[in-house]
Amino acid sequence: MQFETERLSIRRMTMDDLDAVYSHRKNPNTSKYIGAPATFESAKERLI
Repeated sequence: MQFETERLSIRRMTMDDLDAVYSHRKNPNTSKYIGAPATFESAKERLI
């Protein structure tokens, strides 16, 4: 499923997004709002 407007595209995440998800989730400045910093494996589990 995908939703698009002129300025925004929302889609399901895929394994191709793993590096970006991990990079975002391991950052202590962002993870403090969403839980403990992620490991590579926990980021991968979010995409499965």
